[in-house]
Amino acid sequence: MTRVRQRTHADIGPCYNLNGGCEQICLSTGKSNICECVFGFKLAPNGKSCVSNPVKDNFMLIGDKTHNDIYQISLIDETIQGINAKGLDSMAALIYSPVHDLVIWSTFESQISFVHLNGTGQQILGEYHAIISDINIEESLPCHAKETIQ
Repeated sequence: MTRVRQRTHADIGPCYNLNGGCEQICLSTGKSNICECVFGFKLAPNGKSCVSNPVKDNFMLIGDKTHNDIYQISLIDETIQGINAKGLDSMAALIYSPVHDLVIWSTFESQISFVHLNGTGQQILGEYHAIISDINIEESLPCHAKETIQ
């Protein structure tokens, strides 16, 4: 009679539990793991988190609807940085406010959100009963958020 041993988390690999402690990508190397980052980000000194260094001037923003990401491309040296944001899976429009240092986007679910260029402070600006496919900014108006995204 052959006895089948039940697999444990250790058999599956170190990436099985909480992504191996990695923020984005966990690569199993047997009993240990290596953390990696997605395109536009680099591994932080702690070896677990992923960071990007936003360009402050002469850049353009690209909304990648295939991968649900926002990228910042330098117009000087063509480096590409990712912007850490959530809720991009149905992005309809994207704009940058240099006065407020905010990346603002609308979704096909009729929500407008924003995040600082460095990926912090993401908030929902509002929810509406219409599809918002274009965004314009009056720079003299303050931004008031509805809720903070955790």
